[in-house]
Amino acid sequence: ACRRAAESLDDPAASILRTAGLEAERGRVPADTLFALASAPGGGLIRGSIAVNAELGGDLVKALEALADGLDDRERLRGEIAVATAQARFAARVVPAVPLLALGLLGVLSPAAVLPLVTTAPGRILVVASALLDLAAIVLLRRIARGVER
Repeated sequence: ACRRAAESLDDPAASILRTAGLEAERGRVPADTLFALASAPGGGLIRGSIAVNAELGGDLVKALEALADGLDDRERLRGEIAVATAQARFAARVVPAVPLLALGLLGVLSPAAVLPLVTTAPGRILVVASALLDLAAIVLLRRIARGVER
């Protein structure tokens, strides 16, 4: 079964399953042969299902099919989450650049307008306040993106 499953998968899971099939033919316990699978996404669940089945019995094929469906759903949801958080992740990258780009554009179009920002105390205060607000926006947008991805 491991070798058949390996034929329909890509590496690293395919090579782990091929090796596990060979080791199982040599008499090793199935859960032990699949130890390396625990490092793959969802592999620990598969290995655990096989270990529980070896101890308690039951329909392993049905259990693994249900587990595969669950893992497929998890991957589908990760994709949906990535789409849902794309705007927040994009904003987290763009927001910090907007003030710098605006200041650069203003400096090119009207250098006299930028001069007071760097030569006067009120101008420097505005630049520092803008930088602090920009930093706060970056932190908040990253927290939002991380919170939605969890």
